[in-house]
Amino acid sequence: MPNLLNRQFNQPELNTHWCSDITYIRTVKGWSYLATILDLANKEIVGYATSESADTGLVINALASSISTCKPDMNKLIFHSDQGTQYKSRELRTYLKNRGIT
Repeated sequence: MPNLLNRQFNQPELNTHWCSDITYIRTVKGWSYLATILDLANKEIVGYATSESADTGLVINALASSISTCKPDMNKLIFHSDQGTQYKSRELRTYLKNRGIT
């Protein structure tokens, strides 16, 4: 996938450029995974999800949370990630395409 963001991390308009990453957290019950969605305009977390596995569903849940909260014009939204396996999955690409998210 082409890098449409091209390191332009300062965006002037809310809900047009979101980026995401997954991190893992050790807990007393084992590992937990956290996916966050960051709006590049104000650098605030607009959505997140946690799970016991770092799969594509984790990212989709974080995106769904963000969309529900922010209600962006999805035809104007660019979603950026490190293109790890969860982000390159067919399931996530289909989710984005069906909603008009680039």
